[in-house]
Amino acid sequence: MPRRGSGGGGCGCLLLVLFGLPFAAWVVAAACLSLAAPAVVGYLLLDEPAEFAKSRTEWLVALAMAPIVAFVLSTWAGTPLTRRGRRGRRGRRRRLSKNMRKAMVRRGLLRSVLLLLVTNVTAAALLLAGNTAHGPHAAEQTFIVVGGTGAAAVIVVLLYRLWDRWFPPGVRPRAVSVESVRAATVRADETVQQVRAQNQQVRRLAEEVDSRLRRAQSEVDFVTLRDLHFASFGCADGAYKHYRSAGDSLRAMSRMLADVRLTVKLRLRAKDAGGRRRRPDRQALDAAAGNLTRSRSLLSVEVERGRAMVRDLNANTARLKHLIRDNCGERGRQWYDSLQERVRAHRLEESGATG
Repeated sequence: MPRRGSGGGGCGCLLLVLFGLPFAAWVVAAACLSLAAPAVVGYLLLDEPAEFAKSRTEWLVALAMAPIVAFVLSTWAGTPLTRRGRRGRRGRRRRLSKNMRKAMVRRGLLRSVLLLLVTNVTAAALLLAGNTAHGPHAAEQTFIVVGGTGAAAVIVVLLYRLWDRWFPPGVRPRAVSVESVRAATVRADETVQQVRAQNQQVRRLAEEVDSRLRRAQSEVDFVTLRDLHFASFGCADGAYKHYRSAGDSLRAMSRMLADVRLTVKLRLRAKDAGGRRRRPDRQALDAAAGNLTRSRSLLSVEVERGRAMVRDLNANTARLKHLIRDNCGERGRQWYDSLQERVRAHRLEESGATG
């Protein structure tokens, strides 16, 4: 006995074949004809004005749709990062600023012009090659023009998308000199020393908090424990800001290393110390990039270790506030309630700012 509803999937597939696929094919063909419309209209006006007069309205509509279709395809070609705002720390999507929206529109218009140029050069070349959609091979010739234009559009759109994936907006390839890489290495080494000093401070404070927690039953000095909690909380907050800054430095170094690879591969000219543009010495640039890579690795290790220590410090700081509440009498409980209220108010303020 057949199961109930077993034919639902088959009916859906049948409807898709009968209606969905022809509609999709019609949309694709209409988009390709719109992109090729400037070249086709120009060809018809010059060589076959009578044919153009028969379908004047349709071709004028296609001509008007050409820039719209090109703009939609050029905008869609961007990666999600270039089409929409980044997500915030709490997962909410940030709104694009007015300047960012203007930049995206300018970028879409520029890419639309390039897309129309490529597709119409392709369509014109196919028309001049004899694919004029006349005679017994009219259907085949029409398919060649439409398909060739569509293939050119697909290639351009894919190139747009690959470009945005490899080089996100604001991170375009640029030539770098040996001096700039060496300067970045010096800054990276300084940042490593700063992060190590921050890690030592976090480690000392973590050991003190841990020692206090081990003597939990005998600790009743409210002022000392409160000051220790304040110092621990402030140290963790400052350390996180320091590590975020170090993370920005890591990303900047990664971009510079990518620029080094492009400079070497594409033989780009970079400004030297005297302001003149010339190709940097490849061996010196490779050596400087190797030093920067090692400094970046050291910084990455120190940042990750520091973040792990701060997470442990935050956990012990949370235990410390409960120790104050439970072991320091009425003052400890009042301080704990006041602290929790400030935390709730701060979270409400943050949620209102991100919303």
